[in-house]
Formats: sequence, structure tokens, C-alpha cells
Amino acid sequence: MSASGPGEQSREEDRFRSLFELRYPAIHSYVLRRLGPSSNDVVDVTAQVFAVAWRRRTHIPKSPEDLPWLYGVARRIVSRHRRGTQRRQRLENRLVSEAGIQEDVGTSPGSEVLRVRAAISRLRPKDQELLKLVLWEELTHAQVGVVLGCSTNAVALRLHKARSRLGIELEKIAARRESPSGKDDGAREGSS
Repeated sequence: MSASGPGEQSREEDRFRSLFELRYPAIHSYVLRRLGPSSNDVVDVTAQVFAVAWRRRTHIPKSPEDLPWLYGVARRIVSRHRRGTQRRQRLENRLVSEAGIQEDVGTSPGSEVLRVRAAISRLRPKDQELLKLVLWEELTHAQVGVVLGCSTNAVALRLHKARSRLGIELEKIAARRESPSGKDDGAREGSS
């Protein structure tokens, strides 16, 4: 007879079912925000997170540490998913000219959100993920450290730098919007 009998297996299944019911909304939201609302893969990627969690169920920490652990799994799966779609995205990017890439972020009520999203999208992937964990998932520095596999101090330092870079990108977008040609003023000055 194996070490885990029917009673033990039932307890594991019950614990996992509880974890799934409690944490599915947060993990689904995490994946949705990373892949975007137009992605058809959100449910599949979320399911992959819980498939990994099931296989590694003996390694899952108890609540509340289980959520950062699941975010870490989700982060790796989303990253793998993105790598898998990079080739398709590169082809799409080649088809889009520079003129088509420019954001049209006017003065509508949602335009500030669009500017912030555009600025975040221009940051390095590591900066994007860090800002999203803090701003969207509302994790503490310690929890972000668990997700990213680094210390709380490293999170604070990286966050400070990421926020600085975000500010620079927001300034670039604002300058481009205020420029009559829609391009950076520096680019115009260099061409005169």
C-alpha cells in the first residue's frame, strides 16, 4: 500500500479545490492583465497555472503565501506563452509602418490611462512586470520579492528605477502629443 492512501488523496484534492476556488479569480485577472482582454488564451494560460500547481501541490505554501507562489508560476507561464507568440508578433510588427504605430491619445477621459499604458509598454519587460505587480496586483514589496525571486530591498530599488523610467516615457509621450508633427521635438530640431 502506498504512503498516501485514499484518505490522504481526498484531503489533497479538497485542499487543492479550496485553493482553486479561492485563488482562481486573482490568477485569472493577473493573466488577463498580462495578455490583454483581446487574448483568446487567458483561460488556457490560467488553466496551465493550476495544472502546474496540481503537479507541485506538495510545494504550495499555506495561505496567504500561496498567492505570491501562484503569481510566480503564472509569471513564468505567461512569459513562456509570450515567447511562443513572439514570432507571430514580429511578423505583425514588420507589417505595421512607423506611422501606424503612433498612439492617438487625445484628451478624452480615458486618455491618461492610454498614455500610462503606452508608456508602460515602452519599458523593459522586467520593469513592466514589477510595476504591474505593485500597481495592478497590489502586492507588497515582500510579496513581489517572492514572485520575482529577489529580496524586498531589491524590489524597492528596482521599483524606484522603474518608476523613474516610466516618468521619462510619460514625458516623451506628452512631448510628442504637444509637437505639431506628432514627433519628438528633438527629432525636428535635428532635421532643420
